[in-house]
Amino acid sequence: MSDPERFAPTVHIVDHFGGYDYTPRGWMWVMGFALGGCDWAIQECSTEAFRDRVRADLLRLHRERAESMIHELEQRLVELKRSIEP
Repeated sequence: MSDPERFAPTVHIVDHFGGYDYTPRGWMWVMGFALGGCDWAIQECSTEAFRDRVRADLLRLHRERAESMIHELEQRLVELKRSIEP
């Protein structure tokens, strides 16, 4: 269900499988505008509060990916154990 109060533009990334749509996080858009030379975005990216938000988000993403990988590996381990049981 989409939230009518939110605006979340996507970009289409083309890969070997045809591509997919990706919704960049808000701070990614700000960094993109900063890289494009937008003064307001450069100023925003220069603040410690912005850097703290980016660090916290990257840490959260890293943890989510690690937990997902652990879950997948645990499932695979269960399957392998079943395959060798008599």
